[in-house]
Amino acid sequence: MTSNLGSEALEPAGFAGKPATSFEAEVRRFFRPELYNRIDAVIAFHPLGRETIERIVEKELSEVASREGLAQAALRLAWTPRVVELLAKRGFDRRYGARPLQRAIEELAVTPLARFLLENPVAAQRELLLEEGDGSTVAVRPAEGLGRKG
Repeated sequence: MTSNLGSEALEPAGFAGKPATSFEAEVRRFFRPELYNRIDAVIAFHPLGRETIERIVEKELSEVASREGLAQAALRLAWTPRVVELLAKRGFDRRYGARPLQRAIEELAVTPLARFLLENPVAAQRELLLEEGDGSTVAVRPAEGLGRKG
């Protein structure tokens, strides 16, 4: 079980040593004693760094690139570092950590990819590139060996 209890007082997300006293008090205040006493351990987290968030984005984009529909169409997916930065920025929240990241990837990368494929059915057996659009969007275009392959 994870929770954002005490996130107002502490930086969220990332493993920490021992929970801070104020954090522990917040957890104790929130849960009734009979439930709190059934919890084996309370672990506090440090904030995730930019590099960690970007590695998570890379992992998620690799999973998108290996989806069955893309494989069946013999499509390869590549992306630029700017796309990774954009998705990391838009998908990370200081309070909630990386939880919104999947939603951001679906909205900003997968949806434009799906639209592109619907509008360009002859794109099969090609490499497609995800690149930064207008600074807040992801654009899809046929690639010529650019970007990072998924």
